[in-house]
Amino acid sequence: MMTEGPGIPLSRGLRLARSTAYAVSMTGTDNPSSPGPTGPAAVDAYIAGFPDLARALLTELRELARAAVPEATETLKWNAPAYVHPRGTILFQISGHKAHASMVFTPSVREAFEDELVNFETGKGSVKLFYGQPAPHDLLERMMLARLREYEDEGVNWM
Repeated sequence: MMTEGPGIPLSRGLRLARSTAYAVSMTGTDNPSSPGPTGPAAVDAYIAGFPDLARALLTELRELARAAVPEATETLKWNAPAYVHPRGTILFQISGHKAHASMVFTPSVREAFEDELVNFETGKGSVKLFYGQPAPHDLLERMMLARLREYEDEGVNWM
């Protein structure tokens, strides 16, 4: 159990306040009428906040996403870069963490590539990519295109 101090439970409100403070630190503002940068500028700011090794991989993934799905709009959703179809549905997300970046797709896309992901740590729809290791460009590009087709042809929305 998380606590505020010795034996004092961390209230939901305080957790929310801390997560809001984190969101403020990511957007650079606590003023709702001035939400900070949006679109590609917000993604620039997000990536700039990481150390060199992480920034290099996040930039690489961003460039791959822009090339694979150029019609997608780049923005922040849940404080991480998201690539959104022109009709408004999230196609996939990129996120940076302490030791790795993640690419997050729908579970069905991740499952469709399960045999090719045996050497990667995966989650419900995510693929972990560790800093300092080469990213599997071909595989990720095929996953991005599969997600685009999944949405356009089958109508599969975001999780």
